[in-house]
Amino acid sequence: MLGVRVDDREIELKLQIAAEDMPRLRRNPALRAMTDGRPTTRRLRSVYFDTPKLRLWKKRVTLRLRQIGKRRVQTIKANGVGRVGVTDRSEWEQDVSEDRPDLNAACEPPVAELLRKPKVRRGIAPAFETDIRRTTRLLKAPGGGRIELAIDVGEIRRGDSWLSVSEAELELKRGRPGQLYDVARMLNDVVPVRIGTASKAERGFSMLTGQPPRPSRASPLILDPAMRADDAFHDVVCACVDHLMRNEAPFVQARDPDGVHQMRVALRRLRTACGVSGDLVASPETEAIGDEARWLSGALGLARDLDVFVDGILAGVLAAKGKDRRLLALRDAAAELRETSRREALNAIRSPRYTAFLLRLGAWAADRRWRRADDPDQQAALAAPVTEAARRILERRYHKLARLGRRIEDLDEADRHRLRIGAKKLRYAGEFFASLYPKKPTTAFLSQLAALQDSLGALSDGVVARTVMERIVAHPPANSREKDLLWAVGMVTGWHDRQVNKKWSKVARQWQGLRKQPKFWR
Repeated sequence: MLGVRVDDREIELKLQIAAEDMPRLRRNPALRAMTDGRPTTRRLRSVYFDTPKLRLWKKRVTLRLRQIGKRRVQTIKANGVGRVGVTDRSEWEQDVSEDRPDLNAACEPPVAELLRKPKVRRGIAPAFETDIRRTTRLLKAPGGGRIELAIDVGEIRRGDSWLSVSEAELELKRGRPGQLYDVARMLNDVVPVRIGTASKAERGFSMLTGQPPRPSRASPLILDPAMRADDAFHDVVCACVDHLMRNEAPFVQARDPDGVHQMRVALRRLRTACGVSGDLVASPETEAIGDEARWLSGALGLARDLDVFVDGILAGVLAAKGKDRRLLALRDAAAELRETSRREALNAIRSPRYTAFLLRLGAWAADRRWRRADDPDQQAALAAPVTEAARRILERRYHKLARLGRRIEDLDEADRHRLRIGAKKLRYAGEFFASLYPKKPTTAFLSQLAALQDSLGALSDGVVARTVMERIVAHPPANSREKDLLWAVGMVTGWHDRQVNKKWSKVARQWQGLRKQPKFWR
């Protein structure tokens, strides 16, 4: 975790590093050259407490006793908020004299009230423990900052179960927040690192619950109408990146296919945020971010396309036409390609390039690197109220969509694709700014728009299907018969084309319904 301490708040970013790579990191000449003073090493033994029903954890509160030499230090953490790998949370520390928590410790009222509840006081007990060897060094960051690097190696234990710990923490002592990401990128050039999205406490409590990480949709974004456009864009970017990172573990660890789908949605939302903002955030760094987002989206794309094809279109054809052996042969070939594409997607997510992309995003957002110092017009636009930018963006996106919608009955396949993309961009932009406007008309418009987008998406699945089937026919499995595959491809294509013709009239009705909705931003 990457860490900044401000009064009683802890802000940190963890970097996971393989244990076998730690010696190479410690010996790195560049890291040694940045080190100010001598590294120090100490052993940290900690016990985490909760009730049998995890009453603290469910309220996002952790209670820990740590042995540091002869000291016993109690730490309470609460209300963690994550942004681009950075966790910001309240923290209260105090020395205690016994190996049991002090539930009367000074902390903010909601946490203090939770600790005073009888069911907590009666049920509090050790939940798990950690045993860590920590080496700390102070780094001189480029640009004059000071960053503390702590390397932790050890384990999390509960009874006979254990999890290994091999990670680094960065804490900003002085300088700009973006310098933390810059140093992390330097470490990623030395040894492969990954942003740690789970703290030691989160990993420990996952041992207790046994629940695998689950995919999640984008969280609602709350913007203040008094915000500057610059701050609003920052919050939008952070929300998109957090959506991306939340769905990494469900795909990588739990192999949930919806995880890769939600990662692609997050990338589309991020690219939409940059695209609809136009010159407001245009910069060389913004362009580089967009290039890397396109790379990652492409790396995940085939896996998602095959999920749509196998579980959607092909399943529909099999249900309608029966399990013809030729259709089953196509299904088997697609399933084989899907496994290959999932491995390729996993390789992309596990690559140093993916980590570098996330760290670059973090620095870009933290230091607002979309700002052009020599452009007073951009600076004035960024300083303007977000409501001005939101109204302009939404109006422009709606007019682009309306130009296509006016001739919806006569659109060819290319224009239908543009209509779908336009609907998607307007919906995402509307969701970014929804909290700035009255709820009822905003919800009505966005719900109608979502229905239109879903229908257009279902119709576009035929394009996805053709691309997938062309790839299968070009590189068929060794045990397949080309004649059978070609017959199945023709059957699937004809079936989907007939569905498109039936459904397009529904799209036209949905567009007319959207036109009649009040435009909530006007």
